[in-house]
Amino acid sequence: MEKILAHRAKFSAEFSRKQDTIEKFHTLTRESNEINLKNSEIIAISYEKDKSAVEQQKVVCFANELENQLDAMEELIDELETLRLENNKSEVKIKQLKRIKPNPKDQQLLKLGSDYSLIKYTVITNWQEYIQSFSLGKNEKKIEGKLWGEISKCSKNSKSPNNN
Repeated sequence: MEKILAHRAKFSAEFSRKQDTIEKFHTLTRESNEINLKNSEIIAISYEKDKSAVEQQKVVCFANELENQLDAMEELIDELETLRLENNKSEVKIKQLKRIKPNPKDQQLLKLGSDYSLIKYTVITNWQEYIQSFSLGKNEKKIEGKLWGEISKCSKNSKSPNNN
């Protein structure tokens, strides 16, 4: 019986050692799983931070682009405002010019100028007619007399407004 008890004690000790080993294995496995879970969480957090950083960088780039476009739009608005002011100044000048009544003396000068232009045109056309008729071989004296008559009429017309 002693042998049986010794054998049993030996078997119990071995079984107990195996049991301790199994428990240690389970404990180590559990701890390893917990560490792996923590590492996975750290990796996930790191990935989220990286993802967030990338998205934040995209947002910053987009904000910079919007700011540049806003600056360009402000410049265009300034140019448009400048053009509007210039246009308003031009419209005011046009309205002022429309309100100004013509000076009768200026109108007389304009009439004299147009009369003078008409006289010059008549003399020039008569000279052209004279030259053409001369080249065609018409009676020179007749056309020359007509031309001098026109010139004397023109000189009388041009003297009369100057005396006024």
